[in-house]
Amino acid sequence: MDMATKFGHLHIVEWLHYNREEGCSPWAMEGAASQGHLEVMKWLHFHRNEAITESVAEAAIWNAQADVFSWCNSIQYVNE
Repeated sequence: MDMATKFGHLHIVEWLHYNREEGCSPWAMEGAASQGHLEVMKWLHFHRNEAITESVAEAAIWNAQADVFSWCNSIQYVNE
């Protein structure tokens, strides 16, 4: 699931969520943030309760993903 999030393949993330049990690692959200896949991040956050951490927000900033960073701030990300 981590690779699907990083490359923005929401349909694969959804399929894996409903058909497999492995889930994703804490780095899945960072991968999506670094590539600007906001819809994937929103899905993970609201359907899997994946945390938005300071590292996720930093991944967005380091990769010039301003819209992702703004969203992270709007939901008050978790300090690590």
